[in-house]
Amino acid sequence: MNQFDKDGEYHGYWEQCYANGQLVSKENYVHGKLHGYWETYHNNGQFWNKGNFNMDEYIGLWESFNYEGEIINKEFYL
Repeated sequence: MNQFDKDGEYHGYWEQCYANGQLVSKENYVHGKLHGYWETYHNNGQFWNKGNFNMDEYIGLWESFNYEGEIINKEFYL
């Protein structure tokens, strides 16, 4: 978790946290590019956004949530 490749780029599974330790995001990288499932959280622990990347490009269904965790937007990318 939270590793770099030989060129110093993000690589593999990463998690990032707020200063209080609450999870901010879960993300996957391939040599510095977002690739695979990605999710972010509000500072209260509720989902903020989730979806998939294909080498830094949005792909498939993406959902956004308000602070209470209710879906406020859905988008689909090809």
